Amino acid sequence: MQKQNLGKDSSSQTGSVSQIYDEFCPILLNQFKSRNYTKFETFDASLDEFYRKIESQRSEQQQKAKENSAAQKLNKISQDQENRVHTLRKEVDHCVKMAELIEYNLEDVDAIILAVCVALAKGMNWDDLSRMVKDEKKSENPVASLIDKLHLERNCMILLLANNLDEMNDDEKTLPIDKVEVDLALSAHANARRWYELKKKQESKQEKTITAHEKAFKAAEKKTRLQLNQMRMDDRISLSMSDLDLVPLLIQEITFLTEGDDPNDDDVVLKKLFHPNLKLLIVTQGSKSCRYYTKKFKGRVTDVKVNLIDTTGAGDAFVNGILYSICS
Repeated sequence: MQKQNLGKDSSSQTGSVSQIYDEFCPILLNQFKSRNYTKFETFDASLDEFYRKIESQRSEQQQKAKENSAAQKLNKISQDQENRVHTLRKEVDHCVKMAELIEYNLEDVDAIILAVCVALAKGMNWDDLSRMVKDEKKSENPVASLIDKLHLERNCMILLLANNLDEMNDDEKTLPIDKVEVDLALSAHANARRWYELKKKQESKQEKTITAHEKAFKAAEKKTRLQLNQMRMDDRISLSMSDLDLVPLLIQEITFLTEGDDPNDDDVVLKKLFHPNLKLLIVTQGSKSCRYYTKKFKGRVTDVKVNLIDTTGAGDAFVNGILYSICS
């Protein structure tokens, strides 16, 4: 039986879908008659076809899932870095805006700094100063109304400033009022310069972040590409093996195909490499002779002592001998 794959097949024509085997049966049951199916001359032939194709189909699906997962990881890395850069750009813009607001209100900022510093110099305590600011605000003092909050413990205050230049008319003046931190130890010009210096630091940090992001993304992309190539190679080897009756492998190839598991463990070899269509799997071990695996039994050939002259073509001669013995 076949079912339609909901995902589009990239190798097929536009709008087509791939077919996936999901069931087999000796006779066509009524519940399957409405579905797509393929009929074979014998049940054994259907079994061979089912298991041969199902492995390749599963492999293709797994490969696509791995590629999608890798792409999502790269997108996440890129998105995270872009968010960091965006945050730094906002901080740069914020620093510029704070400096410009102070420059737009230089006289008022200097007047507020002077008034607060004079009050503190006369010995007024912090609580009395806060009450005086509140009283001045109630009296609609234009300078006091610009003070949002005093942070005398940090020797600074928050001012409410807007971009209201004298040459602007009422329609052009900006309505939003921003909170700007001002250092009481500095003049208005010095406070604006402090914000510009902070802006330069943020720009330098932004450039370093962008450079680091590009390097990190290229490294991640390269690593992902190598991993995908390795997975494709593994899948191609597995698929090519799934169509063979006899597979001779070197011990080095077994180590690669078992993906880090013990290549000398018979259970590992059978689990990872043996498939229903395979009749004989042989692992050559150089001077340690070979191992063999079939559906019903497995074993190891004991070492044969010989006078070694040249190993060129030994593997080919070994496989030829096996094939000759099978065909005889």
